[in-house]
Amino acid sequence: MRKAIYKTGSSLLLENYHDIDEVWFFETREEKLEAVKTLPHEKDRDVHCDYIRPLKVFLACYLYHYMQLIEGEDLHLDEFSIFDHKDEYIALLKRYVSWLPRDRKKWYHILTAVYLLKKGEYKLTKTQLNNIQNTHDNGISDKLYNYIIDYLKDL
Repeated sequence: MRKAIYKTGSSLLLENYHDIDEVWFFETREEKLEAVKTLPHEKDRDVHCDYIRPLKVFLACYLYHYMQLIEGEDLHLDEFSIFDHKDEYIALLKRYVSWLPRDRKKWYHILTAVYLLKKGEYKLTKTQLNNIQNTHDNGISDKLYNYIIDYLKDL
């Protein structure tokens, strides 16, 4: 049974997003796997599935803080903090930067995470949001790539 639908993705942070992302949470893994077979496919809406379990560290887990309940049960996703899992999250980011090709869109997640970790809070400046938007739309620049590498190297 579907327990909740949350708005997620770049539309939570960026003004110029390309679609609306949703994550549908199901009670069990089996229900999630079954739901994946019948997900709606719409041009401006991208639906992802998950199931209820302890929240985990993954590349875009910082989004838990920003996610908005659309329908169903409040799963208290905003109680998960990347700052409580900082060492594990930094290790994950370091693994990503060691292999992720520079032309991949996921760099905007890495940049966002680095900004948040460096600042120690879930607030982003207008300049940071502009950099994230540019990375989201155009890929990682040499300057921001070096910024990320330098930050992670020092940890």
